[in-house]
Amino acid sequence: MSSRPTGMYDPDVHGLPPARRAAGKAFALQLDRQLPADLFARLGLHPQARHIHAQGSVVSPAYGGGFIDVTGAQYQVPEGHFFAVTGLACLFDGAGLIQGSGNILWRLDVNQQVGITATTGHAVGGWDAVTMQHGSILGPWPVPGAMIFKALDLLRWKVRTVAVVGVGAPNYVNCVLQGIIAPDSLFRD
Repeated sequence: MSSRPTGMYDPDVHGLPPARRAAGKAFALQLDRQLPADLFARLGLHPQARHIHAQGSVVSPAYGGGFIDVTGAQYQVPEGHFFAVTGLACLFDGAGLIQGSGNILWRLDVNQQVGITATTGHAVGGWDAVTMQHGSILGPWPVPGAMIFKALDLLRWKVRTVAVVGVGAPNYVNCVLQGIIAPDSLFRD
């Protein structure tokens, strides 16, 4: 649905149910803090800041059978830290993908279990129904202004195939989460 994600979390995007929208608005308020102008420069120089490049590759899942999501990549923010996502990638290495067709759907979410109807967590706005490949393994798609996630948040790139594309080996789905983690104390300054 989204060919160029904005990187900003908007709980009103894509018609979330009212309860999920309310939870999303509460989350958005947490993210609505003003970032210090020199935050990333400070993080890049700080000895406790680290660059993260979490990637995963899974055999392209079969379509049909309930359209089950599989995890392409995931990263859990360590306790006492925050994670500033600066780049993302979702790629298909195989046969049959027509860009934007919806044959493959990528979804980035936070704290939602795989294969269970979501009762907790939420999708990340703008990245919840991605139908086109973005970025590369070495050069992820830049996220304007970064997306900030709090300690113990579990980010997951999920993918499902919904129409005829190559499934099974040698067809692979690749996902990347890239950013910077640092102690919470740096974010609060």
